[in-house]
Amino acid sequence: ELAVAAGAAVVLLCFLGEAEADEGHFVAGFKVFRRARVLAKRVGDVHGGDRADAALEGLRTAALQRWHFQMLNDTERCQQYERAIAAEVVALAAQSGVQARGGVAALDIGTGTGLLAMICA
Repeated sequence: ELAVAAGAAVVLLCFLGEAEADEGHFVAGFKVFRRARVLAKRVGDVHGGDRADAALEGLRTAALQRWHFQMLNDTERCQQYERAIAAEVVALAAQSGVQARGGVAALDIGTGTGLLAMICA
């Protein structure tokens, strides 16, 4: 009986976490999904644990995507990056021997959105 009640609580917690996420309350959603995962593991509810883990991963993805859009739409931030990169290129180009080695080149490892690579191009 206790395992059935705990399993139902895991399902309800997952529904609550989804509702929080749908309202844009990502932190609250994370907390609820974590509680569901802990409860599922405590009572041995593999299916409930998998559901909570999948919900956490989905929420991480959704939150990250929204964060990227906000970051890329922050015009002032992007312009500051562009100014900083341009200033560093000028400073590097002024160093002795840089032109003899072909000038200044940039490598953006793990480019992500590609913002810095596009600025450097």
